[in-house]
Amino acid sequence: MTSLRACVLAASIVFAGAMGLFTEHSSFPFYYHQDEPGKVLQVVHRRKNFHHPLLMLTTAELARKAFLHGSAADDPQRVTEMARRIMAVFGAASAALLAALATRLLGLWAGLAAGLLVATNPLLYELSHYFKEDPAYLFGIVVWVLAAHHYATRRTPRSLVLLGVAAGVAAAGKYVGAALLPVAAVLGAWIGDGSSRERWKRAGKVVGSAVLTWLVIDWRAVRRPLQFVDGFSVEVDKALLGNHGMVGEVPHAYYLGVQDVYGGPWVPVLATLWLAFAIWRPRKVSLGEWLLAGVGLVSMVAFTFTPKTSTRYYLPIAVTLCFLSAMGAFRWAALASARWARFRIGATALAVGLCAGAAWLQWGDTQELRDGMQKDDRAELVKAVMALPPTAFVAQDQAAGLPEPGRLWYHEGLEPLPQKVIGAKQACDLGTLAELRARGVTHLALNEKTFGRYFVAGKSVTDAEIVGPRRAFYQEALERGRVLQRWKLGRVRHFQPGLVLVDISEL
Repeated sequence: MTSLRACVLAASIVFAGAMGLFTEHSSFPFYYHQDEPGKVLQVVHRRKNFHHPLLMLTTAELARKAFLHGSAADDPQRVTEMARRIMAVFGAASAALLAALATRLLGLWAGLAAGLLVATNPLLYELSHYFKEDPAYLFGIVVWVLAAHHYATRRTPRSLVLLGVAAGVAAAGKYVGAALLPVAAVLGAWIGDGSSRERWKRAGKVVGSAVLTWLVIDWRAVRRPLQFVDGFSVEVDKALLGNHGMVGEVPHAYYLGVQDVYGGPWVPVLATLWLAFAIWRPRKVSLGEWLLAGVGLVSMVAFTFTPKTSTRYYLPIAVTLCFLSAMGAFRWAALASARWARFRIGATALAVGLCAGAAWLQWGDTQELRDGMQKDDRAELVKAVMALPPTAFVAQDQAAGLPEPGRLWYHEGLEPLPQKVIGAKQACDLGTLAELRARGVTHLALNEKTFGRYFVAGKSVTDAEIVGPRRAFYQEALERGRVLQRWKLGRVRHFQPGLVLVDISEL
């Protein structure tokens, strides 16, 4: 089998398998994820807030035009489900392209092993189910890595332009992806012979093709420069200052904990085989491997010293570790086969076994996520509130999810409950417990994803006047109120957000 055919075969198998995983259980209500209503409004009404560059939204708009017609094109649920499939495509394509690269470097078995590890990664599995930019950003990183590898091996004018295009795609996936452009320009100038002028010319071609690609995807930023600057500033402030008046202490080991929850230690342990090989035989390691490892390392360092934390920021690091795990096992297998030909089959089988074992061990977390996406605590809360007397009056954290069709546009079409329900993003914003009781409120529907941030150790308060009363509200409600039912935080926080139904009628 030729190298090209093997690459296509590995990529096709991995893409099909990943799409099967990433598109299952993806029809849940679009308002369960707090960011999806805002995203779908931007697609339907074509009004962008530029909190992120537009690779995700532009592809979603194109898919909406192509696949949704009539009333379906304006149905937020239908549009969101379609957009989730687009994110699944980005996630599956990332796994498939990395499988193709591994096949190109070390053969079909290495490609399938790399694809297996990436496609079964629990963090990639979860994030590929949401209409969020993370799989698109990952795709940009992967195509940039492959384009750099392609240019390093071909050194043709076309491959140089492709390197710039890939850098533009990465920058269009997420603002931080723009950091890959100067690296691409340096690679374009450094790889290959020629005078200083020729090197500058090559770097210029990379930059020019990247900027043109970014403008094609993000052309609205040129039409609305003020909105673009405002949106970009908002994201910078969030990254540097945190949210909700609270900032995480830095440095911290938050992302080490993310790895423990999303995959465990076995993939990083296996990745040390690649690190050992890279240190011992650095010239045998491809540029693509070095670049992907560099992205993972720089991301880890940068996020460790950033006050805003989120598990999804760890995605490029998680995928990098999965890919390097396979490459490490097969690098050593290839070395053993070259030295002792009679051990070729055994060395390959050992590498396959190591990768399959690591994939199986991380699969436990993936399976928990699969199960979590089939357990809907918000629906259980609705049933619990409906079992209360019709005279009950419930105040809720908005993310608790009780229907409020009169206040929340994305609840339009939901059946109102017999009980009266009022809400705000945080129930404490509706008033103190005494004020709520004076208005006749008898129950609270609280969401631990909302109030839990006020009780997390390792957070420094930047606005005590705001945070203090909020913490006091929830603390008093949970301590003095009568907890009727509590659903624990689950693996999938959008399905099991830690709901609490509290009776405050006797306060």
